[in-house]
Formats: sequence, C-alpha cells, structure tokens
Amino acid sequence: MKKIVTGILTCCLALALAVPGFAGPLNHSAVFVLNKANYIADNQTKTMDASTFMENNRVYVPVRYLALALGVPENSVLWDAASRTATL
Repeated sequence: MKKIVTGILTCCLALALAVPGFAGPLNHSAVFVLNKANYIADNQTKTMDASTFMENNRVYVPVRYLALALGVPENSVLWDAASRTATL
C-alpha cells in the first residue's frame, strides 16, 4: 500500500511540474507518505503540522507543504479564511 501511495503522489508531482507556466526550476522532488507528518523535499526531511490521509480512495496532502516542496515561496502560499480559499 505504501508503494502505491508513493507512486500516486510521485505521478501527481510529475503532472504538477509539467503544467505550462510553472515558475522556477523543474528539479524539485518530494515524497509524502500516508499517515505521516513528515515528508522529504529535495532530500531533506521536513515536518508538517498535519498528516497525509486517505478518504474515499483519495490521498489528501496538506497543500501548503506540497506547494513548498514544489518551490513555491512561503510568502506566496496564502489562506483566506473568509472565503475558505488557498492561493498559490
């Protein structure tokens, strides 16, 4: 199961990097493991304040940490509580 989830997340990451107009170098790597609050981004272990989880056969990853792993600057990851909208 762990290999399947890691494979799915790797595919999602590859698709995200293939989006035209992505700013920055395309050489980031990230591994998120189901039910863990740690992830590896560019060969460095990082800690999240939430864990990945699976519900209805879908894997959920905290978008803030996925964005950071992809190279989005922290000051460009915004949350608007009023509209419940994340902007990257």
